[in-house]
Amino acid sequence: MIVLALIAAWSSLLTPLPSGQPPAPHHRAGECALAINGHDVAEFANADDALRLNADDVVQIDALSAEPTSVTHVAVDMPIGPSIPVKSLLHQLGQQFTEQLRIADISDVGVGWYHIEVRSGSCRASFWVRVYGRSPLTTAIGIGAALTLLVGLALLVATVLRAGRGRSSWWWGIAAGLIVGVAMCVLAQQFSVVAFTPVALAAFLGGGAAAGAGTTAAASAAGTGGAVATSAPAAGATAAAPPPPTPTPAAPPSAPPSAAPTSAASPPPSAPTISPTATPSAGVSPSHALPPPQPGTDTPPNDPPRRAYARIECDDSVLADATFDLTVGLSPTPVKGVVGPALIRPPSSVGDYELTAHVVADGFELAAGETWRKTMLVTSGEPYPFVVFHLVAPAVANPDQPQAVNVLYSVESQTMGLGVRCVRVVGSVAELEAIHAAPLPATVGSLAVPTAEEPPDLTIRILHGSEPGRLLWSFESPHATFVEQASSSIGDDPDAFARTVISTIAAHEGKPTLALGLHGIGLTIGGKVPAEMWHALAIVSDAVGPQLPTVLLLSEEAYVPWELATMPVPISPSTLAMLGAQVTIGRWVLAADRPPLPPPRLVHVNGMVVISGKYEQPGWSRLESAEAEAAALIAQYHAVGVDAVTDKVVGCLLGNPAGEVLHFSLHGKYDPGSAKQGLVLVDGEVIDPLVVKGGSLTHAPLVFLNACQVGTGQETLGDYAGLAESFLFAGASSVVAPLWSIDDAAASALAERFYTRAFGGEALAEIVRAERAAFGTGANVNSSTLVAFQFFGHPAMRLERP
Repeated sequence: MIVLALIAAWSSLLTPLPSGQPPAPHHRAGECALAINGHDVAEFANADDALRLNADDVVQIDALSAEPTSVTHVAVDMPIGPSIPVKSLLHQLGQQFTEQLRIADISDVGVGWYHIEVRSGSCRASFWVRVYGRSPLTTAIGIGAALTLLVGLALLVATVLRAGRGRSSWWWGIAAGLIVGVAMCVLAQQFSVVAFTPVALAAFLGGGAAAGAGTTAAASAAGTGGAVATSAPAAGATAAAPPPPTPTPAAPPSAPPSAAPTSAASPPPSAPTISPTATPSAGVSPSHALPPPQPGTDTPPNDPPRRAYARIECDDSVLADATFDLTVGLSPTPVKGVVGPALIRPPSSVGDYELTAHVVADGFELAAGETWRKTMLVTSGEPYPFVVFHLVAPAVANPDQPQAVNVLYSVESQTMGLGVRCVRVVGSVAELEAIHAAPLPATVGSLAVPTAEEPPDLTIRILHGSEPGRLLWSFESPHATFVEQASSSIGDDPDAFARTVISTIAAHEGKPTLALGLHGIGLTIGGKVPAEMWHALAIVSDAVGPQLPTVLLLSEEAYVPWELATMPVPISPSTLAMLGAQVTIGRWVLAADRPPLPPPRLVHVNGMVVISGKYEQPGWSRLESAEAEAAALIAQYHAVGVDAVTDKVVGCLLGNPAGEVLHFSLHGKYDPGSAKQGLVLVDGEVIDPLVVKGGSLTHAPLVFLNACQVGTGQETLGDYAGLAESFLFAGASSVVAPLWSIDDAAASALAERFYTRAFGGEALAEIVRAERAAFGTGANVNSSTLVAFQFFGHPAMRLERP
């Protein structure tokens, strides 16, 4: 059981506190104490007050013994009989111990509600624990209980059938009912519906035995096969139903997400009914009481509200080197200092869910013993939960330059939004009192919460730091919990850095030096990646191997092509060591409002639009391969062809003609000193990023830009919003675009391969990865076209045709 493993792992890791470290909290001289996350375990003495631990939590355990001890005994208090010893562990002799434990390391054993006893020397402690955060049907105990339930039900059905033919007795029904009762009790405990107490076990055993005996006796009395055939399903249904409620005090106020079982065998939790005027639950401020239902909404019973707002609260001004509170959570109404759209849950999200808040604040520190990540349980009873972080302001005051406190929201390891609140740091109380409540800049990204889809294997998030060129990195994965965050720098002039990359490639294009030049660029970019990122990727790669990991890069930084970075230790030694060739990677822009998070994963393609033309304007050469490419796509995929002239292209940007794939076979223009940069049309006009951003792509299409120098993200080197970001802003679900000038013939051949594989069901990011990996082979030795393309979108994005 998970909590036994938790305590055992803690005991095996115990070490004396270093000299000068403060003693365990809540202790008294000459007595014993045991604390988890700074809370005395006496607070969890009752089942109703059980310590709630998320499977992704990292907990800190402190212990104080009345006398030096080197042996710790761990036991579980069983409903029947004496406590069962789990392990007696020897550790270093001492009185004070502390350790941190990752619950994720042991959550595959089981979850649920347990009573634990710990004895170290003359000290004893016992407490209740509830572990949630993953489906019990994915744990060893949950799977075992589910299989036992199936065996019990099968035995019960067989017994009922035999009884109908006069070949069985009621006591066989009792035996089958007891097996079902035990399995139901364990499942109910795993789903945190009931605590593992004598009363609960007796209720389930009694209910199972009574149901088994009753159905067997009824079948026997019927005496015919026809009667048995009619009553057997009812008997199975009776046995599978949970016993009537018992007066045990262990029933929780509301069940965690995993308590909403997906199997009909598991008893559903009984969630409280909340009236519009109900008093908020403990831990939720009165201002966040559940609002009255809005007319026209269709909210399922016991479902958290479909609409909420990001809550990020703290003082606008704080003292340098002082600790202050940062409150993060959900709110029914917009919060002062935080702007952005309402959080609206998609239809796929039903029931309770867990919301993780990850604070990234450059220059700030955490109070001792805290972590940058905290998880909240969102339920119908507590629809607007919050957590409090204790931050320490930078030691150097600078009230003229507010500091950004970023909050990243995620659900089930999927990043759902970014919130930013600005804080002034002042040097004295007098300055603090003198500063009036002037509005501070604050933005928040659009938020969406839980989906039923699997998250990427690794999400890498890059935010701007407090200094030019400084980047703040954090990581999210369903395979591991990364509590650390990192920083790096790309220098004071990141646009110059990116310009050097592009000009270097242009200088070596078509020459034997291209491969070495690209490798040198990869080493340079790789040197800007913090070691923590490579470490996180190595952990995830080991977890998913031999498959290549999927990576989603969410970045405010839009200059650096991280896909070109050379990995210090490649995942696949036989493949090009470039990051974008080693992992299936997609990138997405973190901006104030759009594009929304998370990126979509599927496009249903009912129509395709191909924009191309014949260049006859002076100064622009014909793209003969692109013309042939467009004709081939129109013929093969029954696409609609659009001539690349201004009025018709503007119509495409407004959804006419409509299509779920927009393919551009055009020239592109990059000129940082000119507003006329973007897609060059055959009539000489240029469709710049701002024109694209003003469009409305209502069908959320894939956009493929087979043009040169149009792939940069949120900002181009000329400080314009780039085409890729602009198409995402206008409603595109994903964008494929090159970073620099590409070869016409090679790009056309790449597009043909791309669509063949895409309409065959492959992930778009994986197709782009495979193209990069082919660089340096065959005819691709001196052409950089294969590594020029970036993919903006979810790494699992696919196309689907009817």
